[in-house]
Amino acid sequence: MELKWSISGVLSDKETGLIIEAKYLLIASKDESRSLKSGKVFFSGDSASKSFVEFEKLTEEQVLSWVKSSLGDKVSSIEKLATNELNALIIKKEAITTSNKSLPKLQK
Repeated sequence: MELKWSISGVLSDKETGLIIEAKYLLIASKDESRSLKSGKVFFSGDSASKSFVEFEKLTEEQVLSWVKSSLGDKVSSIEKLATNELNALIIKKEAITTSNKSLPKLQK
């Protein structure tokens, strides 16, 4: 099973250049099955701060680290929820029987 976090979008303040919102996506996958979890995190900050990074120089990894830091303990809860949903989906798929056999013809 693989858990992959990504940033699906950001909003920035035109005046200050600060990221004010980041949308995240978590994909839990195994073989052909997938479970998706998404959400958003809001930020505030100071563009005069020494740690300020210009928008053009930001990386997805940096923003993702901010998102996870902001989510705190919720990161493991989100991952667990996605994993549980994926496992339930896999169990459902395994319970479905497929067949290439034709159905019997009706007798007249």
